[in-house]
Amino acid sequence: MRDDPDDADRGSRKADLVAEPRQDLVSGCQVLVTPNRSDRPRTVAHGRRPRLVDHNCPFCWGNEHATAEEITRVGPGGPAEPGWRVRVVKNRYPVVGGAGAATGECEVVVFRAHERRLEDLEVDEVAEILAVIRDRVAAQSVARTSVQVFVNAEAEAGASIAHPHAQLIALDFVPPALALEFAMISSLGADPLLRDLELAEELDLVVVEGAVAAWCPWAMPLPYGVRIAARTPGPPFTELGAADIAAVAQTLRDVVRAMNDVLDHPAYNVVVFSDQARAAGAELVRRWRIEVIPRITVGGGFEIGTAVTTHATEPAVAAATLRAQVERNATPASGQSMPRRAHS
Repeated sequence: MRDDPDDADRGSRKADLVAEPRQDLVSGCQVLVTPNRSDRPRTVAHGRRPRLVDHNCPFCWGNEHATAEEITRVGPGGPAEPGWRVRVVKNRYPVVGGAGAATGECEVVVFRAHERRLEDLEVDEVAEILAVIRDRVAAQSVARTSVQVFVNAEAEAGASIAHPHAQLIALDFVPPALALEFAMISSLGADPLLRDLELAEELDLVVVEGAVAAWCPWAMPLPYGVRIAARTPGPPFTELGAADIAAVAQTLRDVVRAMNDVLDHPAYNVVVFSDQARAAGAELVRRWRIEVIPRITVGGGFEIGTAVTTHATEPAVAAATLRAQVERNATPASGQSMPRRAHS
């Protein structure tokens, strides 16, 4: 971990700078940031292919019979009928659960439109999805040790079905990444999330201001990664009210939309880290956060062999680029208010 971040020059680096080892205050992950490996101010991913409506898609309206059991929905219609806006079903191909396997539950949260990713949605649509995720995390947290929610957008980010959706995996064990986070909380003796945001403010790494902030962490393991969280401790994720959810939805949508524009429609992951208390020490609590990770680099043998990531993008460059795009997106060129896109 860097000993004195106060000496940072806010992202301005000499071309011959050697790799700088850093440790993420929140996750504990190690990263080597090597600006000398790239002289470009941003990284461009391959643009996504147009996603046309697929009448054979198991997640589209009219194909409800093609999924596993429906758990809940938002919108009209019975379990095997269209009309829903958000639909939750059991995962037909679970990674946990079943005889002889690690126990747990796997669910899929299906978004309404086949051709619209998160950045294409209106804020109220994102809020509706987040509210469903909140309720499913709350339901699974009653009996499970750990609950992980994520969105894999495009095959390069791990998606196997093109239709936009989130997945929820509830585990009956503490995964290693969570154990490492608890170790970071214990070693710092403070709220790592708050410390990370304070460092981001100090180094000009904040992308979105407000009660729900977004920033590029100084030691994010992957380039252009953004962390989203409440600026100050508040209700746990499972108890967020409508206003809280709306604020989270606004920040999340703004971030993925800016990332989409800046990085040329990249594949990405959105990972929801819900509040979690360590069973053998309830004083250690991980606060909720959301991370958005564009998949614009691919790890190689070094990453596999060491579990240390490397990349060439200073977070100050990423933050400034994304922040400027968020501001551009919020200010229509005509000076008129943005028209609301109709639901498809």
